[in-house]
Amino acid sequence: MTRNILQTSLDQIKNNWSILLILSALFLFSTKALFNIPLTIMAILGAYRLVKNPALLKVPQIQLSYLLFACLWVPMLFSLVDAEEIFRSSKTTFLYIHFLFSCIFMVDELRKKEILKKIIPGIFFMMTFFCLDAMLQFFTGKNLFGYPYSPPLLGGMFYPKNTLAHFLALLSPVYFEYMRRHKNNYWMYACVVLYLCVLLLGGKRSAWIMFLGGGVLYAACLIFISKTTEYKKILVPAILIIFVISALSLSYPPLKKRLTVTSGLFSGNYETINKATAKRLPIWETGLVIIKSHWLNGVGARNFRHVYADFASADNYYISDGRSGPTHPHLTVLEVLIETGSIGLIGYLLFWLILAKYARLFLLSKNMPGMCWLISTMLATMPYNTHLAFYGSYWASALWWVIPFFIVYARHEDVLDS
Repeated sequence: MTRNILQTSLDQIKNNWSILLILSALFLFSTKALFNIPLTIMAILGAYRLVKNPALLKVPQIQLSYLLFACLWVPMLFSLVDAEEIFRSSKTTFLYIHFLFSCIFMVDELRKKEILKKIIPGIFFMMTFFCLDAMLQFFTGKNLFGYPYSPPLLGGMFYPKNTLAHFLALLSPVYFEYMRRHKNNYWMYACVVLYLCVLLLGGKRSAWIMFLGGGVLYAACLIFISKTTEYKKILVPAILIIFVISALSLSYPPLKKRLTVTSGLFSGNYETINKATAKRLPIWETGLVIIKSHWLNGVGARNFRHVYADFASADNYYISDGRSGPTHPHLTVLEVLIETGSIGLIGYLLFWLILAKYARLFLLSKNMPGMCWLISTMLATMPYNTHLAFYGSYWASALWWVIPFFIVYARHEDVLDS
């Protein structure tokens, strides 16, 4: 009997190996760098498939992959012409190519309907597991892996990186769409409360803003596609969201304090806004000075840290105490302009124009699942994002893990019809 169970398990792994590989990348984003292992394997497999089957080059989804990749990568290539730290920038630029091949592999697998049908529930349950693990950490002080709780940030498995809230915000449209399609399972409402609690207790203001933007876009698309306001479908989740935010804000002092500080964004006072943005105004001011000197092709990908001290004022907060400055500008559009210049901004705008084109097609075809993956792609590339470096390996990996799902829905007739 044990042998039969083992054989069955091996057969399941053999039949679903690509699903496990793709999901393992999502799971390993909770680590510092282990997510690179499945992404590298997928990149190798993607390159191998292109060599073995050149006909893939003519597949519409693969062509869209090239186009989106070129929008972000070609400006990085141009920035090498007079990059400040050529070695660092070259390393970032040429390693970035592996995202194209991992994207090709994922697209090639996800365009198989049976693969896509299995992987979406896997994402839902994995995100739910992340939340349950984080709540265990909140109530007991440690999660399943023994990572401690460091108030006010609840990181769960993502400790000490504490990027759990960012992933919850990033995948929130996909998560809530899965729940909407299984709305007859009333235990799903408990998942809404759980998801929101962990997102708020994560303590990341940039994640809250990302989630708010995603929520507004998701609700707007749902209303547009349904042609009605769907009050009954939206009312219960909306009440739960308001209740959870209000209850946690009033009952949990660290969260209340963080929300109060965040409200300073609308004060109009420099010092209050600077505090609300975690002292990022000096970074942005220095970034604008850099742009004036390197407006065409920037200083090179990931070179912001190397030139910051040269352009910052003598009393700048980030160098006045002997530090060399922040690692990145903490604002996506500013990072694009600083590190890849006007050329980078043009590529970035073209990327968004492509997203806008497919947003229109999704809305007209009433394809809500595809719209959710498009919103996640938008959330990962929003110009106002202030969290992780846009060209950094961690967030770039997250972006290029999300993009293949959007591409499959965008250029696959069978998926669109379903």
